[in-house]
Order: sequence, then structure tokens, then C-alpha cells
Amino acid sequence: MKKEKSQSEIALNRTITELKEKHREREKLLDEEQLAAKQLEQENEKLTAEIQELKRSKSPMPGN
Repeated sequence: MKKEKSQSEIALNRTITELKEKHREREKLLDEEQLAAKQLEQENEKLTAEIQELKRSKSPMPGN
């Protein structure tokens, strides 16, 4: 009976370890996705500002 308990504890610990590893991998992927999204947002803001600046520079000056 003690051997069975030991084997079930080993199996349970293995399962826990596997689940922790899967969680760490998912957490890492989420962090990477969030970083990529933040970079895209920053690039979008930069490009939007550049577009606005180009639109302003193309506008005719008053009095010309």
C-alpha cells in the first residue's frame, strides 16, 4: 500500500510539474504578445503623427 501511495504521489507531482511548465509557457507567450501589441501601438501612434504632420505641411498657408 505504501508503494502504491508513493507511485500515486510521484504521478501527481509529475502532473503538477507539467501543468506548471505549461502555465509558464503560456505566460511567456502572453508576455511576448503583449509586448508585440505595445510595439504595434507605438508604431501606429508614430505613423499617425507623421500623417498628421504631412497633412499640415500640404495645407496651403493662409494669405497665399
